[in-house]
Amino acid sequence: MILRYPPLFSRFPIRGMVAGLLASTALMACSAFAQSKPVPKTAKAEETVKGTDEQLVVKAKRRNQMEVSSGGQLGALGTKRGLDVPFNIRSYSSSLILNQQSQTLGEVLENDPSVRTTYGYGNFSEMFVIRGFVLNGDDISINGLYGITPRQLVAPQLFDQVQVLNGASAFLNGAAPSGSAIGGNINLMFKHAENTPITRITGDYTSTAMGGGAIDVGRRFGRDKAFGFRLNVAGRSGQTAIDDEKRHSVALGADFDWHNDNTRISVDMNYENQGVDWGRPDVFLGSGVTQVPNAPSTRKNYGQPWTYNDLKYMFGMLNIEHDLSKHITLYGAFGGMGSDEKGNYSSFTVNDGRTGDGTYGSMYVPYVQTSESTRAGVRAHFDTGPVKHEINAGGSGLWSETDTAYAMAWGTTASGNLYRPVYSPALEQNYVGGDIDNPQRKSDTRLFSLFFSDTMTFWKDRIALTAGFRYQNMRINGYDYNTTALTSHYDQGAITPVVGLVVHPTRHTALYFNRIEGLSQGPTASGSNIVNLGQIYPPTKVCSTRWGQSMKWDALVPIWHFFKHLSLILIQSLMAILVLLFSEMTVCSVTAALS
Repeated sequence: MILRYPPLFSRFPIRGMVAGLLASTALMACSAFAQSKPVPKTAKAEETVKGTDEQLVVKAKRRNQMEVSSGGQLGALGTKRGLDVPFNIRSYSSSLILNQQSQTLGEVLENDPSVRTTYGYGNFSEMFVIRGFVLNGDDISINGLYGITPRQLVAPQLFDQVQVLNGASAFLNGAAPSGSAIGGNINLMFKHAENTPITRITGDYTSTAMGGGAIDVGRRFGRDKAFGFRLNVAGRSGQTAIDDEKRHSVALGADFDWHNDNTRISVDMNYENQGVDWGRPDVFLGSGVTQVPNAPSTRKNYGQPWTYNDLKYMFGMLNIEHDLSKHITLYGAFGGMGSDEKGNYSSFTVNDGRTGDGTYGSMYVPYVQTSESTRAGVRAHFDTGPVKHEINAGGSGLWSETDTAYAMAWGTTASGNLYRPVYSPALEQNYVGGDIDNPQRKSDTRLFSLFFSDTMTFWKDRIALTAGFRYQNMRINGYDYNTTALTSHYDQGAITPVVGLVVHPTRHTALYFNRIEGLSQGPTASGSNIVNLGQIYPPTKVCSTRWGQSMKWDALVPIWHFFKHLSLILIQSLMAILVLLFSEMTVCSVTAALS
């Protein structure tokens, strides 16, 4: 840039300064608008012809860039962009998990303001609260399938995405096995091999004595790279930041996939072992407490040294998609999980909020669960005049059996203090339910559903209207701990509809509205002086109506840069005007030239 001033400027320094300021402002305006204006193709062609060397344009992206994208797997509707659906769903990528060194699912979800992580009741599991509603670990899905996710602690290193859906989801995924997932849902997606080979070895050292590492290997091979393999191994062990609390974790995942022009198949097999020794438990308030106790030290461990848990899970799934034509796709998924959990637990109950005095209990629980889950359907696209249709029809099923027992200290407790821990010998567990060495069936769950939806798109894809329903049947049986005799039976069904509307004011923004329901097992009349004792009610419905706005932020980056330049131009222009107003000289002319 070369600025040429008339001779007048040499006589009046202030005028020269102001002229230079205005000239630079004008040039910035020109450059800002010139950068935002696309270069004509003819100009590019002329430059290529005149140049002696071939010009290559390379677009690069940081490989491990942390991403939070809008969109994800929506069960009956399939995988969708956030802008195209009337639901609020976000996906946290494996790069974010890697770079933040997240070791549990709860640590990943610390990034989401709508999710709060807490302890499960009486154990060391993670339980989530989404928009004020509890989401149990039993009700976290993998690729839209319930019942195949480790229910207490999840190793995030095995997954490519952690997806969070706000709002009810009975139509999308069906009823959740334990009846939560009313305020939202968490869905996990397995890792698979990418086109670019990956070999990554990482190590981590946390707190005073916690260390571990991970191996991530991915390859594609064969003709057109049709075959893919991904191996993930992660482990860590040691003492946490809490005094004397020790944790260990081992996760192993092997993922295979194959595809051709019409078919896509993937197989995922995973193993996980996690455990906690001398863990710090959750805290309960006694019925007579009138003052909330102060928070104890973050390092202080008020748990008992004889508490522990050991969690082992085998889980996986098979996915198949086949295109009958460019308009019709058949798909199916089958998953399963086997779990073996053992734990000696002790919760602390505060009886004096001022001093922190309280009592400990004791309970040993073995828990064995076997689950199978499936989903199958058809997705079709066709037009009726100016309206485009996407039809989704199919069904899902879940079979789950739980074998468990317990042994607890009845009538005896140990004294302790929240601020000055008292460590006592293990309590005698004198009250037993079931066979703790060989737990028997305590419950079984059968969930079956059929769904149908039609998404109609019109007015040049600016408006999309989704309408559909799911019929859900729930059959849940309960059995006696000791005799395994049937003690409860629930067999009811319900229809949950959905209506959603998406309007695109621009290509990168959307306004949406939805009306959808949540579903859980209905109550059974029980108690004393009940006229309809034993009456079983239909499933409980929770209606959710939401509206909001979605936007694609990366598309707004050029607009942001434009307004950033514009604001700088306006500030410099204002400064120049102020200088002119408060100076005694007058600038006659400003001349600028680009070089």
